[in-house]
Order: sequence, then C-alpha cells, then structure tokens
Amino acid sequence: MTSEERTLAILLLALHPGPPPQQPIAIPVAEPTAAHSTPDPLQGYSQNFKAHLRNTVREVLLQEDLQSYGSRPSCRLKVLDTPFNRVTAAIAKEPQEFRATHLPANYNKGQNKDYFEGLVSDCIKGQKSILATLLKAGMTGKGSDKVPSLWSLIANIYSVFHPTFKKHGAKQIHSDKRITSGAKVRVCYIRFMVNLNRVNLRNKNESKQVSFWDDIDEDLASLRRKSPGYGTAYATMIYEIYKRLWDDVKTIRSHEPADQQPPSEEEIKARAQSILQARNAPEVKIELGPPN
Repeated sequence: MTSEERTLAILLLALHPGPPPQQPIAIPVAEPTAAHSTPDPLQGYSQNFKAHLRNTVREVLLQEDLQSYGSRPSCRLKVLDTPFNRVTAAIAKEPQEFRATHLPANYNKGQNKDYFEGLVSDCIKGQKSILATLLKAGMTGKGSDKVPSLWSLIANIYSVFHPTFKKHGAKQIHSDKRITSGAKVRVCYIRFMVNLNRVNLRNKNESKQVSFWDDIDEDLASLRRKSPGYGTAYATMIYEIYKRLWDDVKTIRSHEPADQQPPSEEEIKARAQSILQARNAPEVKIELGPPN
C-alpha cells in the first residue's frame, strides 16, 4: 500500500468509526420492605383445620337445643346461644395439643382474632346454605318431586350432612341412640318452618324474600316465653301434621296451603293442658318407620 492509499484509508475510518458501544441497561431495584410487615393470617393454621371447622359447624347446626340460627347474638331477640358462639366455644375447649397443632398461638387476639371469627362466620354461612338445600327437598314445586317423609328426610340429612353418620343407611341412622328423639323433632320443626315460609311468601305475593332462618329465630324466641308444656304440645302437633302430610309419595301440590299451617293457639293450649293433666314428661314421643 502506498503512502497515499494509507492516508485515504485512515480518513475513511475517521469518517465512519462504526456503531457506538451500547450503554448498560438500568434495572430497577425494588425498595426494601420490612420483614413480616403484614403477616399472613393463614400462617399457623393446619391443612386439616378447615375440615375440622366444617364438621364442628355441621354438628352444631343439628343440635336439638340450639336457640338461634343467626350468625351472631341478637339483642332484639335476647339470645346469645348461636352457632357462632357454640362453634368458637367448642374450638376453645379443644385440648391444648390440638390447638398447638392446628391453630396459631394467638388465633384469638388482635387481627388474628378478626380473621378467625371471619373464618367461622363464613363457614357457618356456607354450611347453612347446604343444609337449606337438603331441607328444601321436594319443595321446588317443579315437576313431580315427591316430598320426603320424616323418616327419609332425617336419614338423608344425617347421612349427607352430619360427619359422624356419613353414608350410613336409613335404618342404621334411625336405630342409633346418639340421634335422640329431640334431634329428630328439631329436624321436623325446621323443615316445617321452611315449608311454612314458602307457603306464606306465596300467599302474600311479596317480592321481598324473608329468610326462613329468621322465621325460625323469631318462633323459637316466642316459644322460650311459653311454658315447657306449651312447647311440648306445639312440637308434638307439628310432628303430627308433618307425618300426616308427607309420605314420600305426595308432591307439594297435593295439599292446600291451609292444610300446611301450624296449629292454632287454642289447639296448642288445649293439648298443653291435657299434657299437664296427664302429668306426662315434657318431651315429644315420636314413632317413625320406613315408608311402605
């Protein structure tokens, strides 16, 4: 290469130096946060706790002496005995070993208490919805759905809903002494009130839906102001009405709404008086057998 060619090459390189070196890309760095600034409320609960909570709620909802089915105590109805109070009390009475295994140490304090109570309330709400579906069997008024007899209703609810009697047969359930006559009468009563709520809303033709749980709470509050004999008479007559109306064959249209009403005040008082005169024990005696 001559000196002139070398000079020309240097000039060309000076005019076209090539691409500039790339600048480094700045990567944003997240601001450091304080460790555990918002603790996870689930921390400390075992995987099995929700199943235990669900089973506890189901057992409570089928107890024969529950005074209210509302989520929280009601000052208006003057009742503290609710599913919420019974469930939280049952968990508090669990052995220390159980609580240490399945619950955080401070589950009932501060923000953790709020989370725990919300967990219980949500579970109660969900399980009441499931129980309501079972109680409404045959009451849709659609098609030819048969209304279950009390024998079938109790067997179905306990085999599906109660954790102790899952998938048990009807005869096995009805022969089990752990399911008392009082518990069976309570199922009968709740079912009667579910249907009464349906009949009354239909007759009133109201667009506003009134929960049958609210109807039950009001009725139980009224019964607590009556004598034990009155309560026994009332429950006995409800049982007799249900047994007379529904037999696994009839549909909800088989009886007029007037036939599905509770007994009158005069009828209940007359039955209560006969119970008092006979000096019968204040409990409802029921006789159930499989449908023919």
